[in-house]
Amino acid sequence: MAAFALPATYADAALRRKSPPVAPQTIASPRLSCATLKQTSTNITARVLAGEKTFNKNNDAALQKLVAAQNKQSDLLSAQRANQDKLKKNTYAKLDAVAKTDAQKQAVTEFKAAADRAENARRETLDEATNAFRASTQNILSERKQAGQTAVTEFKDKIAGYIKNAETDCNSGTINPIMTRSALRTNSLTAQNKLISQRRTINQNAKSSLNTLIQTHKEARQKAADDFKAAMQNAAANLKQDFK
Repeated sequence: MAAFALPATYADAALRRKSPPVAPQTIASPRLSCATLKQTSTNITARVLAGEKTFNKNNDAALQKLVAAQNKQSDLLSAQRANQDKLKKNTYAKLDAVAKTDAQKQAVTEFKAAADRAENARRETLDEATNAFRASTQNILSERKQAGQTAVTEFKDKIAGYIKNAETDCNSGTINPIMTRSALRTNSLTAQNKLISQRRTINQNAKSSLNTLIQTHKEARQKAADDFKAAMQNAAANLKQDFK
């Protein structure tokens, strides 16, 4: 018996079902891939530059706020000292009024001189401590800004070097553009993370320096107050002896 065979039309249909036609794939040109390498780092660089702008803006705002606070403090201190001078003048006038004998008048004169010396010493110590504190705080903020800008410049230089090397490797045709792009992205992210770490360290160092300055200024103010108090107590004790 002759073998049964499918008509040609059925056989062709069966073959088409078993082996569907494969659509031709378009492989990107290595040169085209190389031309788009910069975009890999552009987004990262853009975020860093935005961060740099915010960093500088915050630093400048902090400096402006500091200067404004210092100017306000100077105005308050001037008003406070004017009031102290007024009270001192009234106290001196009362002492002059109660001093009857030559010894008492001499004691009042000596008390005034001692009080003036104590007050002048206190103000001089406070002014020196305050001026040093203000200059140092402004320097710290300026140095923080400069350190941040230096770190960003280093980052930009690294990214430019990474892009140049990646383009050279890619255009050579010996390295897969996808691998080159991946390496470029990895290197760029590593540089970004290092910059973030550097900024964190810069801020921490500035904060630590400011805290040290605040403590030093506080101690200087306290010493000035203690020295003034001791001097005035001694002057008052001497005055009382001549008024017994």
